[in-house]
Amino acid sequence: MRRTLEQVSKYDAAVAALSEGALVNEVYYIVAGVKDGEGVVVSRDRNNDDAHTADAWTLSIGEDDGWFRLQTNYDHAKPVPSADDRRHPGIAAMKSMGRGGLHESSLRGVMQTWPVFNHHTDYTGIFVPKNATYISGVWL
Repeated sequence: MRRTLEQVSKYDAAVAALSEGALVNEVYYIVAGVKDGEGVVVSRDRNNDDAHTADAWTLSIGEDDGWFRLQTNYDHAKPVPSADDRRHPGIAAMKSMGRGGLHESSLRGVMQTWPVFNHHTDYTGIFVPKNATYISGVWL
């Protein structure tokens, strides 16, 4: 990841670089570009023999809810644990906000609403490459 951040400046090249190579842990890379539709959650599995992407969940602007991807600590294609369902409330909050209401402060509001934000939340980050916004919070 560090090499990608230091050396890659194009969306497609960054997605490709983060999609390959050996890992020591599973990871979700959330990549945003500067153009509409440039967004993907790259799921990596350290146990994948070929060291490639386990899943790439891209934005799909043509779908009703395709303008956003909400990634929690759990794979989007698998059921969430009943004891830690942040996904469904987060999706409901995004739908309520709507694409037209999307800006840094409204997104921060979604990310700081219970249970999206809970006692297990360690870090919250909002990064907008299009306007070089960087909002970061570490929760103790």
